[in-house]
Amino acid sequence: MPYPKASAEQIAAFQRDGYLVVRDAIVPEELTRLQAICDDLLANKEKVAFDWAWEAGDDREHRKFKIVQTSPSLLARDELAKERFRIWATEFASDLLGRPVEFWYDQFLAKPPHEGARTPWHQDEAYWGRNLDERGITCWLAFHDVDVENGCMHFVPGAHREGIIPHRSKENVQSDLLVCDVDESRAVPIPLKL
Repeated sequence: MPYPKASAEQIAAFQRDGYLVVRDAIVPEELTRLQAICDDLLANKEKVAFDWAWEAGDDREHRKFKIVQTSPSLLARDELAKERFRIWATEFASDLLGRPVEFWYDQFLAKPPHEGARTPWHQDEAYWGRNLDERGITCWLAFHDVDVENGCMHFVPGAHREGIIPHRSKENVQSDLLVCDVDESRAVPIPLKL
């Protein structure tokens, strides 16, 4: 059933682990619309996107776009603001955190096959700054099946209770990509099938 309410079990799992997988939450037609918007972003990436893994020494015209970073709202802000999945994500996040949250921004990351860069370990809150102080939450939505081979998300259960660990800029990268060191033996891969 699309757009579920957060159950007591889901809230407890989120509080325990710091992440939660919600399967089949979005109506397929809305996902298709969002994919079309993002396809347009990819087609115009030189004008509307950053190369998040932009290598040092490469000039702007020779960026490889190993990680395409942009915002779907650049092309469809008013349309996306009314989409049920965005409203649901905000409501669901509020339930998980136990306090009202507001939508802040959207971000689209795409990695070309065979050339995409690995997204290094990081905590999103390291990018946000201390001003959110555990009042922010990220909702990640896959557009296709993801597994360990093609780059599914990995999480460290319980790491949210350990605070923000030191982050640093990634070597040989011109963008603001951050990286941190984690105990990868604690990491859990989260494959998803659409």
